[in-house]
Amino acid sequence: LLVRADDTDLHSSFSINMNVSTVLSQSFLDFDSQLRTGSRGTIVIEFQLIDVFADLSEFNFARDFLHEKGYRLCLDGISHSSLPVFDRKTLGLDLVKMIWDKSLIDEDQNGEKFEALRQSVEECGRSRIVMTRCDLPAAIEIGHLLGITMFQGRYVDALIQENARFGSSAA
Repeated sequence: LLVRADDTDLHSSFSINMNVSTVLSQSFLDFDSQLRTGSRGTIVIEFQLIDVFADLSEFNFARDFLHEKGYRLCLDGISHSSLPVFDRKTLGLDLVKMIWDKSLIDEDQNGEKFEALRQSVEECGRSRIVMTRCDLPAAIEIGHLLGITMFQGRYVDALIQENARFGSSAA
């Protein structure tokens, strides 16, 4: 489907979950060789945290290869407590997906821990973090307080569907 590029939705950015070994396989090289050159810039390759750190040198090789080809890279599966440990820039990542956690609702938004998390978001790059698994309005509210602007999850999907229905009935 991606190689044929029949779907006009594929001309906007989208992501594919992959693992490092798949990216380094002949199958991926074949897939890549069949893509239109401009298509690569719209594709974000997502790696799971465990896959990246299973073999860091293999990841570094895959990262350099993918960036050279024009793909963007995202690290998926970061918790709010582990965000301060990772340096997105040093790892050569374009984006980071941080998992929403309901425990953030109970955090004192003027407290030290919340401020440290806000600082970690700032250091990572506010426009470089996607808060995932957002299933409550509080996820978006707290994400905004942290400076996050991109969200993903059931609640976001429901909002999009609601807006699509509203938009189509208003037309």
